[in-house]
Amino acid sequence: MDNHEEMHDKSADSDDVYVASVVDSQAAPDRPPSGSWFTLLSVSAVIALVMGPVVYLGLPGEISRWYVAAAMELQLDGETDKALQRLEIAESWSPDNPVLYTYRGDWRVEDGDYRGSIQEYKRALQMNKSYTNALVQRSQALQHLGRHDEAIADWKTLLED
Repeated sequence: MDNHEEMHDKSADSDDVYVASVVDSQAAPDRPPSGSWFTLLSVSAVIALVMGPVVYLGLPGEISRWYVAAAMELQLDGETDKALQRLEIAESWSPDNPVLYTYRGDWRVEDGDYRGSIQEYKRALQMNKSYTNALVQRSQALQHLGRHDEAIADWKTLLED
């Protein structure tokens, strides 16, 4: 009989726990149970609020950098036309990046197109007037064309900054 009483006591305890858990879940009807769709939705909303601006603001620049890297590889392989196409795609992702125009200008210098390179450096400088690399490179291209006064003016601008 002792075994029967022990079994009865255990089942009574488990009934009490069950009743208590039912009463607890009914005591707070405003709070959804954990693990519900509401929790999943809340966590997703917080992640979206945090990551949304990062993705929105950072993704275009990152995609542009990948296209620039592909362009540089193509240019090193001697495929300048394909490299310039990749830079155009990079420009569509990050149109206000003066570095893209500087790369294009550098490649034009390598091809001996000094006039074209000066135009590229000019575009880079329109975006950032004190972009040192564009000023130095444009000065060198101007020297190749014998436009020494303009080249000296670029160097003076560098010294002023």
